Amino acid sequence: DIQNWTNNTYSPEKCPSPREMMQSKSTQYSMDNCIALLSDRHEYITAYCNAALSSRCTIDITLCYVFGFDPLTRYILLDLLPFVARKNNVQLRIMCDLMTMESMLLKSALQIDGSKKGTSSAKQMALEAMEQEQMAFMKHLPEGCPPFFHARDPYKGILPFWRKLYSVMSSTVPKNLFQLRWWCTRDARMKYPIKNHIKCNIFDGHQVICGGSNLVPVVANIDCDIHLAGNVAEQYQRSFNDLWSIATPAEADHCGVDSLGKSTGEKNDVAPADPATFGKIVYGIVSPAVAVDPADTKNTSTKDEIAAEVKSLASVITLETEISSLSVDSSGHDDRQYETSSVSSASSHWTDDSCDIAFQQSCPNSDGDDAILRQILGAVATSKTSIVMCMGHCNVPLAMSKALACATERGVSVKIIVNSMYTCDLRGGQRDLFLSIKELLRLAPKVEVHVTALSSQIDHRRRNGDSSPLVGYEEGDSKGMFLHSKYVVIDSEWSAVGSWNMWTRGCFYEMETEVFIFSKAFARKLEEKFESERSANTLKLNGLGDCDFFCPRGCCLCKQFGPI
Repeated sequence: DIQNWTNNTYSPEKCPSPREMMQSKSTQYSMDNCIALLSDRHEYITAYCNAALSSRCTIDITLCYVFGFDPLTRYILLDLLPFVARKNNVQLRIMCDLMTMESMLLKSALQIDGSKKGTSSAKQMALEAMEQEQMAFMKHLPEGCPPFFHARDPYKGILPFWRKLYSVMSSTVPKNLFQLRWWCTRDARMKYPIKNHIKCNIFDGHQVICGGSNLVPVVANIDCDIHLAGNVAEQYQRSFNDLWSIATPAEADHCGVDSLGKSTGEKNDVAPADPATFGKIVYGIVSPAVAVDPADTKNTSTKDEIAAEVKSLASVITLETEISSLSVDSSGHDDRQYETSSVSSASSHWTDDSCDIAFQQSCPNSDGDDAILRQILGAVATSKTSIVMCMGHCNVPLAMSKALACATERGVSVKIIVNSMYTCDLRGGQRDLFLSIKELLRLAPKVEVHVTALSSQIDHRRRNGDSSPLVGYEEGDSKGMFLHSKYVVIDSEWSAVGSWNMWTRGCFYEMETEVFIFSKAFARKLEEKFESERSANTLKLNGLGDCDFFCPRGCCLCKQFGPI
């Protein structure tokens, strides 16, 4: 019962304001943190490379997806990180969600040949321009970065990319400096999988680069990423350590199996993979069922081979940790002693070099309790002047619709940006999104909802006025910008940024991390970002009728997003 669940779980008394949370023991704001908004791909790679090159102890990464087609993703994983590990003797630990890996393997097996035969000259020119933009990061690499070497070859399928990663790591990184663990947990009561949707990069426990991007912002996406330093980075590190421990091989027959399949007798002794014994990895365990020749650099896996890999992978994924909730309380945890790495204190880099920030990890479960949603609801309920929200993936919870309705009745200005079916890569959820938007506008008609759209749709509205009928594709249309940002700004002083999407599935199925920031300077930067992206990439919904236009139906649900 949605109504009862909303009233019981997210009642106002259970959603304290940010000021109240500053006094709470459950969410501790730490003082004197540095934060920078990474405005584009170039700022991102500069900050990432500087943080990696200055690391002296560990680099810990949590990923949800890996995109081998992107040269910057390949550069970081295949060139930069192995170089830093070897040069500075840095331990690399990567935790990736297994459920998304399975999905990408299936996609690889079923992928239609993406050859450029029959491509129009205009589309060919657009593809070439995008390839050039993808490689533009090379001009912004800081001094001391390694060359673009192992990352030269693109990978359409995920399996060849993982093979390449293991080959590079095993041949260039000293033994035991690289570990990969797959996140695979289930709700203890209902037994369904809990997805790890966290995206963060932690350097020596002192610096963090996090937000919406899966390792790096992708060209043609709109994302929101930040660079943090200070006490909040230590909270990220403790959370990673706890989750890494949960992802440790279970106490079972496979516990402590090394890369050759021999028992080590130690729970956490998981050796890096040897390319000659590469196989399926579950929580860092190597099953040597598929051999890869290290000299084979062609990466020519056939669809049949990939399909067989998917089938065999499904048969070995048996180690699952049952959880009812996850705790980030690390009291008594034997953390590593991190050496102090150099953290840039240049005032030109940091948006704010002394602000209060709180870290929050959500613990999704079958009770539907989302600590991040609770805190944002509390901030909305006590807002005084303005609320801006940008949500790449969204399905507005009923509790949020009610809170926003109350806010507008108090005179608070509310503006929201969401994706449409013309730009979003999750087409199936778009109908539910706009049905929830329709309910939001019914409860709170004063809320401004802006929707990403194709350039022709935006131009049509500008020429003919906001009340003019919406139009579909036009000849020559290209895909709109895919909105992947996730942030909230309230009263121009409090912000929420991270991997959290505003939808109810986050309450039950997806684990996230978020930071809450008291900083007028940072809030101002986010509001500027919001207005820039709203103006360039969206059109405003005018009433409930516009919502129906963006609700895909029937076969439209299954079509590729954007123009073919």
